This record gives sequence, structure tokens and C-alpha cells, in this order.
Amino acid sequence: MTLGKFIRSTALCLTLGVLASAGQAATVTTTFAVNTTISSVCVVSTASTGLTFATYDPTASSDTLGTTTFKVQCTSGLSYTVGLSAGGSTTDTARTMSSGANRLNYSLYSDSGRATNWGASTGALTGTGSGLTTENTITVYGKIPKNQYTPGVGSYSDSITATITY
Repeated sequence: MTLGKFIRSTALCLTLGVLASAGQAATVTTTFAVNTTISSVCVVSTASTGLTFATYDPTASSDTLGTTTFKVQCTSGLSYTVGLSAGGSTTDTARTMSSGANRLNYSLYSDSGRATNWGASTGALTGTGSGLTTENTITVYGKIPKNQYTPGVGSYSDSITATITY
């Protein structure tokens, strides 16, 4: 083979090799992280009717009882506490409703047996969120003790704030 044929053959092979490799796809890969943080969130609904006791009779032989409910929705797995304020009273262990200058004692409880006074921290209800699409129904149990003879005739009221801490 002559030097000229050798150079032409080599050039042809190199050209075909370059053209062949140009037709092949090359692949390069990388990885990356995908992250997020889920916020701690709770939503509370207003009690639909409030806690409205039946008409109080001071001479009745039993306490006057009532209940109300509201709903709490929290991020799944989130621990929360529900506390109830003292309302217009100075302490949540001696709540009073008022009608002008008149006062009528009542209590709020976290249990149906009305044994655990429900305050802002003492007796506060605890729970764990089930997700924001799941409502946890919270029941407030109220009691007006019997034998309160001194309050005058009238409509009595108080306003309680439920605080959800998470």
C-alpha cells in the first residue's frame, strides 16, 4: 500500500468513525433533593348555638345542665390543648353569668360527669390532630348549681373564649 492510499484510508475511517459517533446520543445524569416542611396549623369553628341552658329555677332539686360543641382541625399528628377563659369572672373555677348587677354561678367541664373543671390551663382538654380535613368535635359540658336563691329575674349571659394552643 502506498503512503497516499494509507492516508486516504485512515482519513476515511476517521471520518466514518466521527459520523457514526455523532449519531449516538450521550447521557449524563444528576440527582437532586425534593423537600418541604408541613406547617403546624389548627383551625377552630365557632360553636353553632353557644351553650344555652334551660330556664333556671332556683327552687329545683337538681342542677341545670347544658352542652355545646365546636370543632377543631389540626395538622395530622399535631398535639394541641384547648383552654377555656374565665369569661367575665376573675377565675375559671368560679364563673358567673350576669344580668346587670346580678350574678348567677355556673361551671364548665371537659367531661360528661362534670367532674373536671375546664379552665384556661387547669383541666384543659388535649388532643392530637387528624389532618385538616378531619374535624375533631369538642364538647363543653355546663352546669348551673341548684339552690342559688339570690339572683334576680332576667336574662343572664357570659362570653367564653376557647384558646387552641399547639
